[in-house]
Amino acid sequence: MLPSARDRIAGSVGDDDLVLDVGGWAEPFARADWVIDLEPYATRGLYGDRIAAGAERFTADTWVVRDICDRERWPFHDGQFAFAICAHTLEEGMASGKIKGDADSYQLLANCYIASRDTDKALAPLARAGELSTDGKGYLLLGQLLAIERYEIHRVDHQRREAAIAHRVADDLAREREQ
Repeated sequence: MLPSARDRIAGSVGDDDLVLDVGGWAEPFARADWVIDLEPYATRGLYGDRIAAGAERFTADTWVVRDICDRERWPFHDGQFAFAICAHTLEEGMASGKIKGDADSYQLLANCYIASRDTDKALAPLARAGELSTDGKGYLLLGQLLAIERYEIHRVDHQRREAAIAHRVADDLAREREQ
């Protein structure tokens, strides 16, 4: 997860809100109160050093070991969590065929990337959602995302041009003062 997304999520949920990390074994989200994964708590943190145990809100007691793709209901109540994280799990599940690769799944995956502001990764799932959907919604969202991206590129280019002009003016003024 991008550090900026991690900080934004941590800042958007209240201290009393419960957070679920779905498939978080490799790099658990420290702010999560619960984690559900096929791998056990004791072996967590494949991707780099684990955060100090005191910084993790989840514990061995709130770490549920199970296959998230099995047909049994998860051991949580509806509405129990204020926020859930699952983007990498969704991507891996779709790639392995454990999660159906329909328009809704691709749309959900794209939304996960958009929410974490990793919009480049959202383009391919949105394009696939557009191909699979019958109502054109996937293409509409792809167009909106591309328009936003194009606006950002133009905004940044405009800012660079303004900065270049400001630097030229400052250089010209400095040369005039030296003369």
